Amino acid sequence: MANRIPLIVDVLDDNKIKELPVGDNLDLGGAGVTNAGTINATDIRINNVSFNNPFSGDYNDLTNKPQIPEVPTALSAFANDVGYLSAGITTDAITEGTENLYFSNARADARIQAASLSSLANVATV
Repeated sequence: MANRIPLIVDVLDDNKIKELPVGDNLDLGGAGVTNAGTINATDIRINNVSFNNPFSGDYNDLTNKPQIPEVPTALSAFANDVGYLSAGITTDAITEGTENLYFSNARADARIQAASLSSLANVATV
């Protein structure tokens, strides 16, 4: 029915088949359009939000853009300019807990040696 007004059943007029009046809306609530190849529309709205001018992908096309702060490029750009780490530090002096133990090669080797494939589920043995 290209370029024609859709036919509808007018339930208010003894179920007569009529053309949809120009300017009226076709209510598809509880229904839908399926297997449509191409749908041409002059106004697309979802929850009464117009999608006639979709976002181009260009940041400059946005409205209500957030203000992006300038990222300092040197420590001297900060207000107090003191107390920043400028070199690596060691954790040797930090005491070890009872549950959160530090990694060491010896601990890793011991854990691997104590492991058993037979105690794992869903693992194929060779």
